[in-house]
Amino acid sequence: MNWQALEALADGRQIWRVVTPLAREFQPGLQLDVAGQRLPILRADHDSLSVVAAEPISAEAMTLTGQPLAIAEPQSLLIVSHDDGLFAALAWLFRHRKQVPPDSLRLLAVFSGRLPFRPQPSRYLTPMLPAHVTAALPLLDDWQIVSRIVHPDGLPGCFDADPTALINVWQRSGDRLLVVR
Repeated sequence: MNWQALEALADGRQIWRVVTPLAREFQPGLQLDVAGQRLPILRADHDSLSVVAAEPISAEAMTLTGQPLAIAEPQSLLIVSHDDGLFAALAWLFRHRKQVPPDSLRLLAVFSGRLPFRPQPSRYLTPMLPAHVTAALPLLDDWQIVSRIVHPDGLPGCFDADPTALINVWQRSGDRLLVVR
């Protein structure tokens, strides 16, 4: 198995390119099972997967596991990801974001441990949210998708209370709610 490091993440893990025929079968939401470890998949190309792991794992057999994200009508969608569920949400967005008007997608990333990226203040104002909740995922800002971060440790710009309170304030009438774990 061929593992190639692509990018270091802020939490000490890396994104690895893994050449595998399983890339043709990948659907957002699935994980790569290697030697009993379930690795989040960020995206797939024609012959490889971009997976998140601390280090390469030597194993002969790999399988795809989990449930694909099924989003029939993505208009007016609030995605709530929990920890590594963010990678499944991003995998879906890599494939489908251009098919949905950007102002109809929003993402709330809920974390309990170290963040895999460095948050930045969002470029988008969200008057319905508390003024101090400004931390966003830089990639989503680039894609014109509003995002916010929940973290219990009170990190700068992050919401530090029960995420349900933020969801209730941010959810618009008619929103579909997708929770990704």
